[in-house]
Amino acid sequence: MNAYIEQPSLYIWNFQFNKADLSPEVPRVATLRGMQHLLKATVTDNPEDRTIALKELERAKRLCKSITGKKDKIEELAAKIASLNEQAQRIDDDIDMTTSKLYVQGTTDGADVPEYENLKDRFKKRPAAVTDAALIAANLELDIGATMATLHLWTAIVLFMSRNFLAGGLSLRKSWKKYNSLYKEIQKADSNVEQDVRDSIEAGVGAFLYSVSVIPNGILKSVLKVIGFKEDQDLGISLVWDVLFRQGSEIPMVFLVLAANYLFLASELDLESSLAKFRPVLEYCLHRYNTGLTFKFVASVFVKKTGHIHSAVAHLKSGIEHCEKLKNEQADDIVPSSFYIDLSQAYLYLYNYAEAENILNRGFSAPFEFTKKGLVALHLAVCQLRLGKTENLDLLLQNMTKLAKDFKQETYTNTKAKLLSQCKTTQDRDLLLSVAAYEMMYYWREIPSKADKEASIEKFDKEIGPISKITIPDIKAAASIIYGNFIASQDKEKAMQYFTNAVNMKKQIKVEKQWIAFAHYELANLEYTHEKYDVALGHLKVVGQMKSFPFDDVLKTRAKALEKLARVKALENGDTSRQRAKTF
Repeated sequence: MNAYIEQPSLYIWNFQFNKADLSPEVPRVATLRGMQHLLKATVTDNPEDRTIALKELERAKRLCKSITGKKDKIEELAAKIASLNEQAQRIDDDIDMTTSKLYVQGTTDGADVPEYENLKDRFKKRPAAVTDAALIAANLELDIGATMATLHLWTAIVLFMSRNFLAGGLSLRKSWKKYNSLYKEIQKADSNVEQDVRDSIEAGVGAFLYSVSVIPNGILKSVLKVIGFKEDQDLGISLVWDVLFRQGSEIPMVFLVLAANYLFLASELDLESSLAKFRPVLEYCLHRYNTGLTFKFVASVFVKKTGHIHSAVAHLKSGIEHCEKLKNEQADDIVPSSFYIDLSQAYLYLYNYAEAENILNRGFSAPFEFTKKGLVALHLAVCQLRLGKTENLDLLLQNMTKLAKDFKQETYTNTKAKLLSQCKTTQDRDLLLSVAAYEMMYYWREIPSKADKEASIEKFDKEIGPISKITIPDIKAAASIIYGNFIASQDKEKAMQYFTNAVNMKKQIKVEKQWIAFAHYELANLEYTHEKYDVALGHLKVVGQMKSFPFDDVLKTRAKALEKLARVKALENGDTSRQRAKTF
């Protein structure tokens, strides 16, 4: 039914904006105009891009409202869509899912990947473009409703990016209510509901059901349930897989849900299996959206999880180069600040401080303020310390402190600024920076291979020295947990001692309370591997009780997944943990 948006949607998600024909004044195309600026905003973090995105999304909503419930307008729009579908160019269906080395760089060494054979046969041919205006008209109210739900969802994302959580939450509620009512409607309807319409509704419902299911128990989740949100992880994932296999225009949305489930939020205890399930999806989308920065970013995370940091550099550099190409060819100046941060982080993982400094300088010189600019200043200071360029360190850290005040909800740099104020000596300052160099690596669990961890241990020992000699408790706890994580695969008992030491510092830690939570999580992981499931659940309960710290959402989502596994094992073993109330 919506064959006419396949081509412009493909161009928008591929960041080839000048090729997308967004001139037709129809709701789906108007939505793409807003999506174009939303995608820019995710890459630039530029407030101006968010403002333009909101304006375009509101404009698309007004267009939808001007048509809804008006028979003459519906018939007029149906005739226009029928004409557009007749002229539409369809996307080539022939996507080879066996040439992995061409897309996810550096991860296969030419080996066959059997998951493709199990997956590729499940993809279905898309139906022919609908050119019957009467059939389109019969589905148009549903389609406009789905478009409105999508617009409310994208609006919520932009508002959340702008830290306007109240307005974002209200928009999110509107989106869910619309999706949910439409889903109930198509379940009762006959087979005349067009596939594109069904895809749009099921993709949205699947995304919501999954997202609410992974939010840890607490005030937020309680509020969401009270106002009508539902959770069903299995149904949510099933719906998004079905939408993916039908190969419609909702592939980007369901891709992001699958990425969350199998990559970003996957349990560390089941990471290899999760990555294997997600890999063919990533291959498929990298083929389809080969210049799309969203997909390049996800690919960079994937290869870091598999220990291929150089491949992550290649994906991220490719994204930055595409932005430079856009500037040269389209006069579209996209400053990819988020890619600068991720690429510099990859260079930090490789201990290539010179390249990291070069990329960070590009981010710091961006002609606008963005949320993570304080993090850029912090990591620039890390690089300059390691390169022996200490003359500007204090100025950079002053910039970080100022930027932290400007973006108070960026909790990581705010806690770093507060901790910096406790550093009375140059030695303390340098220790803070040295440990900070490893923190993102730890938070995102992106050094999985044994060889990389051994190299990290050697570097850590050289750059930081004996942890026992660190005098500031916050820095000492951070160093203990990061080091314990590095050695856990080799010496679990020694790692447990480091984590326990961090827990025992809880009364001395003044600023970075997150390390207490992370220490309990690490102990829960180790107790789980020792089959002490009740003890593991006890540590997870402490994690659940702590609030408002950097990366709390990431940690608590991981903790919820671990709790679920521990409960199953505990029940199998007749452990007392089966009587515990759920923490998450």
